[in-house]
Amino acid sequence: ERPVYSRTLERPPLPGLVEEIVELLGYTGLGCLNYKVTPGGQAQVFEFNPRFGSSLTRDVNAVLSAYLKALDARDGAVSGLCETAV
Repeated sequence: ERPVYSRTLERPPLPGLVEEIVELLGYTGLGCLNYKVTPGGQAQVFEFNPRFGSSLTRDVNAVLSAYLKALDARDGAVSGLCETAV
């Protein structure tokens, strides 16, 4: 078997990039964005899936709660659904 190598990198400025991509797509909702970091430290997006990614499933209740709260804040409503997702 080949050894696995990893290293920790400072995260590139992805929030602005992600925001630009979803605005161009007109997408709202949960999604999974995959990217690689070039040796120069730049993020290159290679895939966007409009679904839960495996990294979100580790704490799905917290993700759903945050999503429902964001929907309530956007719509100016208090649905009470956030409490039931926890």
